[in-house]
Amino acid sequence: MISIYTTAFNIEKNEFDINSALENFLKLGDEVSIATIPDNEDNTQNILQNIAGKDSRVKVFMSYDINSDTFAKDGKLKNLALQNCTNDICVQLDSDERISDPHVWKNFIEKNKEIILDGHAFMIPVINLYKDKNYYRDIGVKWYIHKKEGMRRGIVNFAKLKNGKFDKEKSDGCELID
Repeated sequence: MISIYTTAFNIEKNEFDINSALENFLKLGDEVSIATIPDNEDNTQNILQNIAGKDSRVKVFMSYDINSDTFAKDGKLKNLALQNCTNDICVQLDSDERISDPHVWKNFIEKNKEIILDGHAFMIPVINLYKDKNYYRDIGVKWYIHKKEGMRRGIVNFAKLKNGKFDKEKSDGCELID
């Protein structure tokens, strides 16, 4: 019923515990869709493929059109992961974020399923971690819970300039767009 989608970069180099993230995500979602790029500075692609090979709920997608220097790289990859989700309801989480009580959010989604599928998106609170669960960057909220159909991640219209470029101060390309 619920797909989680995320991105991952340089997880080995940064000594990031991706298994902890996936364990948390799978307490809420029935699948996790992860997008990454081929020019990671470490073994990220192989680590993710190894995890996916052991757990069919984890799917890894590689984008060969995006690299480390691509503007709005994270938004483009989030969109790749979103488009490969197979469930009607999706939750976007960054790899360094955790849901404090996945069961509460699972119940919330179940009770609000029709509202979500009708096109409403919900913000949820998360803790932005780095390194491991003992280090956090901040606590915040983002647009996370939404339907899959007709949705994408990208640059919002008000950030598009007449010359075809984008105002990087107005959008990082990760916004939820219907």
